[in-house]
Amino acid sequence: NLFCEIRSVPTKNIVQLLAREEDRYRSYYGGSGDSARTSELADDPVEKKLRLKAKPNESATTVIPMQEGKVANGVYLVGVRAEEKPSQWEGHWRLVCVTDIGLSVRRIGNAVNVWATSLTTGQPMPGLKLSVFGANGIEQSAGMTDAEGWCCCECAKGELAFAVVAEKADASDVTFLALGKMSVEDPVPTYNRRELLKNNACEAFVWTDRGIYRHGEKVLVQAILRSGRGKAPKPF
Repeated sequence: NLFCEIRSVPTKNIVQLLAREEDRYRSYYGGSGDSARTSELADDPVEKKLRLKAKPNESATTVIPMQEGKVANGVYLVGVRAEEKPSQWEGHWRLVCVTDIGLSVRRIGNAVNVWATSLTTGQPMPGLKLSVFGANGIEQSAGMTDAEGWCCCECAKGELAFAVVAEKADASDVTFLALGKMSVEDPVPTYNRRELLKNNACEAFVWTDRGIYRHGEKVLVQAILRSGRGKAPKPF
């Protein structure tokens, strides 16, 4: 049997829990040894017991229902352990996000450029509150997404951005994105914004879906284009 605890996470505690999950604390043991203190950063749990159909020594996938009935968007702390092991030290904890907000981030120097897109419609999401945090939980910069779902958050020089948190104004949806493993681009590009505006040109951030391909495979390329004003250009 599998014993599950599902706790709603307040927005103010997302970065703290994410820093623990990203091994930013020496006293944190990957979700088990610190589970008692970890659970204090989230709301009271909804407990579920699931009967596993897996045979001994065989891997199996088990779906954990987040809530009864309609699932509310938000961030949850999910803990699982074997039912016969009551100690929290035997559990495993992970952050789970139920959201319609998709984030794309491009970090250039101290600037964190964020694009927010609806996962269900593919349309930009304006009016989202964006906050950039350090691993210490201190907010470094904040802003609101514009009509194109874009926002540029400028961080102080020398501060390393750890995570982005995006939230709707009515608090009906929230998501986060860890930045610890992102590379930082050269802050001095070969062009400037004035050149883009003067020539009615665009800059493009281009990437592939993976880094290695076999001979004969199709290379899938995607790009985000923005004008000198940071706006999406007309189709061309």
